[in-house]
Amino acid sequence: MMRNLLGALVLSTILISGAVHAAETPAADFTDKQKEQIEALVKELLTKKNPEIIMEAAKAAQQKQEEENNKKATEALGKNKDKLFNSPSDPILGNPKGDVTIVAFFDYNCGYCKKANEPMRKLVESDKNVKFVMKEYPILAESSRVAARAALAANKQKKYAELHNALMENKGALSEDTILDMAVKAGLDKEKLKKDMESPEVAAIILATADLGREIGAHGTPTFIVGDKVVPGAMDLADMKKLVDENRAANKATK
Repeated sequence: MMRNLLGALVLSTILISGAVHAAETPAADFTDKQKEQIEALVKELLTKKNPEIIMEAAKAAQQKQEEENNKKATEALGKNKDKLFNSPSDPILGNPKGDVTIVAFFDYNCGYCKKANEPMRKLVESDKNVKFVMKEYPILAESSRVAARAALAANKQKKYAELHNALMENKGALSEDTILDMAVKAGLDKEKLKKDMESPEVAAIILATADLGREIGAHGTPTFIVGDKVVPGAMDLADMKKLVDENRAANKATK
């Protein structure tokens, strides 16, 4: 037992202290005998005696990193509540005055976003008191940026939902031509849309959303925010309803 603990201590010192000071402490500072002893001890710990030590250390490091990430995300959410929940430039789906707000970061080339879109539509249809704040977050491809610009431009013609759903239901590759074709079928003025897509206002919204997404730790799409919870990945209808119910109950409890 003492040998294992000692071995873990030595190995931790080598892995942590040694890594930190590697630039200042060259391997030549160890004698050949010391090198042999260290290598033998590490090999024994990894393959014979206690390989779980490394797994436990890695697990602890990962848990610590997750805790730090969660702490940063919570702080970022608190600092950016207005930008997340009340930005006047973001398109809205559902009830603009709903008692529960869900913020959605998404990309039109994201398969998981497409998967989550149908539950979002069903939730809006079944719960008339839910508000979705749509964050255009084109991080996957250049065509994602074109689609995001088109969707934001469509919002100026009050046709955001129509184009958004058409883009989410699209199964093929996106290009500017296919996006404009979808817009026309959705009832949009094509020339006005093209002009608005190039506007500084639309570019500013996408840039601001990109900055916000990075700050709150939205590393992928979709990312949902409900109250003080960040939920990465696609959700089904049951998951969405559960979050809405929990948030609604929490809001009532604080009144």
